[in-house]
Amino acid sequence: MAEGQGVTQAYWNADKALEGLLARLNCPSYQLYLTGDSNFRYDIFPEYKANRASTPRPEYLKDVKQYLVENYNAVISDGCEADDLCGIDQCQSNAAGEDTILVHIDKDLDMIPGVHFSPEIVRLGKVVRPERQYIVSPNEALKVFYTQLLTGDPGDGVKGASGIGKVKAEKILRDLTTEKEMYTTCLDYFSCEEELEMNAQVLWIWREPMGIWRKPSFETGIE
Repeated sequence: MAEGQGVTQAYWNADKALEGLLARLNCPSYQLYLTGDSNFRYDIFPEYKANRASTPRPEYLKDVKQYLVENYNAVISDGCEADDLCGIDQCQSNAAGEDTILVHIDKDLDMIPGVHFSPEIVRLGKVVRPERQYIVSPNEALKVFYTQLLTGDPGDGVKGASGIGKVKAEKILRDLTTEKEMYTTCLDYFSCEEELEMNAQVLWIWREPMGIWRKPSFETGIE
């Protein structure tokens, strides 16, 4: 953080954070993604992230974003979120046979299969979450998505199914092995299919450009 310390300190902090990550992971190349102002989710669900409207933004957020664009070739999302661009990059790169590591501290991105790295989180000089490198399988990624579909995402104002928390959601999905089973089981906990689909479109992280969630076509054998 560099609140009140000047924008130069904020730039220095960004440099050191990125230099440390790249050295730790020994990355030959990398791509940074930042979230822009436009997001299709607001059109689907106008209350999306409305609960954050009164939360103060970091003092130098806009300056640091521009600094990352100019000095690290960061890409700012347009019409979606940085998470979506990360999901697209990881999935398409892996499909092309390229090895990637998705670096983040956001549990939502665990719905993207592949290798992940979560840097340690330090608050007030104390490590509150150690670093972790792990692999998310395609089935685990789907379960993360359907778990979140049931629980919602309070941080983003998405309610999910009524009366279901994380423990109950994980119990509901524990023994399910196909997406058809996950979808039809989750549907039982929503008032209607339209409610489930609205939540799914808001929560789903893209795996391809314009990859807005659509009901899987089980009739064609895709499970």
